[in-house]
Amino acid sequence: RCLHDSLNLLRGIGDRTSEAHTLRSLGDVYVDLPRLDAAVTALENAERIARDIGDQLSEAHTLRSLGRAYSAQGRLDEAVACFHKCLPMLERVGDRRREALAWQSLGDVYLQHRRFNDARACYQRCLPIFQAIGDHRRQAQTLHHLGDASAGLGDQANAIPAWQGALELLEKHHASEADEVRAHLTTPPQRTR
Repeated sequence: RCLHDSLNLLRGIGDRTSEAHTLRSLGDVYVDLPRLDAAVTALENAERIARDIGDQLSEAHTLRSLGRAYSAQGRLDEAVACFHKCLPMLERVGDRRREALAWQSLGDVYLQHRRFNDARACYQRCLPIFQAIGDHRRQAQTLHHLGDASAGLGDQANAIPAWQGALELLEKHHASEADEVRAHLTTPPQRTR
């Protein structure tokens, strides 16, 4: 309700930048609910506005959210296209954190759709960025999912060290999130391909 009220006010005063940001926030909320049709509508509108006003950072961030929404709807090709469109924008503006987040999100889309080689390649792109910026939680998530992608390919030799690395980081920085990774090391998932 508050975001809708904000949108009406922003439209009334003609603040297109804040309107795009609010629509993106609304779309992200809808993805999490999940109200996916509403999410896609809000995010497509946010992306259009950001593009029209020339705000590449906002457009790239919105494309990442739109990719997540399309993926949740099962629209893999459209999701992948969003990530491939936003990644060069993020590289141009030099936002390394959001670039890593986009690679991680693209990897998550591929993992969800059982494209394990593609997922692994994405995780290998974002991992060094998360390491360089010191984002331990995202680094652990990436290692966890890198292990999952490797396991999906039947590659336990790479899955186990990835999970071990994730577990070490989680135990050190985010202990409450370590149980799922610990379970993989106790009983590794079987190859699902």
